[in-house]
Amino acid sequence: MGEFQDAVPKLKGVSNFRNWQTSLEHYLNYRNPGMWAVMTGAHVPETNNPLPTPGEEEVRLHISAEHDITPEDVTSSQIREWLQVNILQKNEEFATWHKLNAGCLFYLSASLAESIKACIRKFKVASEAYEEICSFWKLESSLAFPERYRKWVTCHYRQGGKARVFVHKWKKCLQEVQEVSPDLLPPAWQYGQFLQAIRSHPEAELLVTHHKPDLESPRILQDVISKFLSLG
Repeated sequence: MGEFQDAVPKLKGVSNFRNWQTSLEHYLNYRNPGMWAVMTGAHVPETNNPLPTPGEEEVRLHISAEHDITPEDVTSSQIREWLQVNILQKNEEFATWHKLNAGCLFYLSASLAESIKACIRKFKVASEAYEEICSFWKLESSLAFPERYRKWVTCHYRQGGKARVFVHKWKKCLQEVQEVSPDLLPPAWQYGQFLQAIRSHPEAELLVTHHKPDLESPRILQDVISKFLSLG
């Protein structure tokens, strides 16, 4: 379990839901490419339980009805083929799914804080338990976004303050927004908001005038922060 615990943080709530979800997906795909499909419900077996193997006479009746022939005309090879397609393959698929489902439930439970585990104890199907978790925390994340975004856009440098202290606080606010909506704020948007946040710095106008960034660069924010900190 040490490897799993290092790879997947325990879900504690809104603060790390996105990180938990992505880490869990990566780990399950690493363990077995079929596990994530079971976890998300993309792979479900045709049957909910192993199918009993019918006797030869029962199979003959099934085949005769399907092909409009008499039971006596059904051959041994037809019986074997019917059993393979209608029983053995489905049972094999169920056995594979059942094993993966058990693994998914185990890892899902192990990835949750104790206060959240109670939410999934009633479930025996991993995809249902996972959906229960996601539906709740996705809602919580969407509710948390407006307040976190407001906190970020109102975080401004105060004249006379320490630049490094401000940058640390501003980046922490940005991180909290990204925890609930990691893809909503592109680098250029973050860059523009940072310029708004440092307007009261006496050399901010000089920085804006002389710094001509590549708006497509993924490092646009890091670069302007470095230049801001170099102002002293």
